[in-house]
Amino acid sequence: MGSDSFFFDSTYTDANGEYEISQGTFPSDQAFDMSFEDIDGAQNGSFQALDTIVEFVDPQFTGGSGNWDSGETETIFNVELKE
Repeated sequence: MGSDSFFFDSTYTDANGEYEISQGTFPSDQAFDMSFEDIDGAQNGSFQALDTIVEFVDPQFTGGSGNWDSGETETIFNVELKE
């Protein structure tokens, strides 16, 4: 199985620092290049940007119809930026 990469525009965290990204693609191994940056400047402290890759390897799907709809899969990815 190959690995696909996808481009997302921007998403922002809520007041608790949580975010969600959805992507509708064929169920396979996938890699997502992600960049995290502090956009409010020194208001809440200054933090270094982070570039990383989030991978789905052999994703397990739930809730699908059993036909073309394989359902959905998710991962929890915690990020902590350094000051």
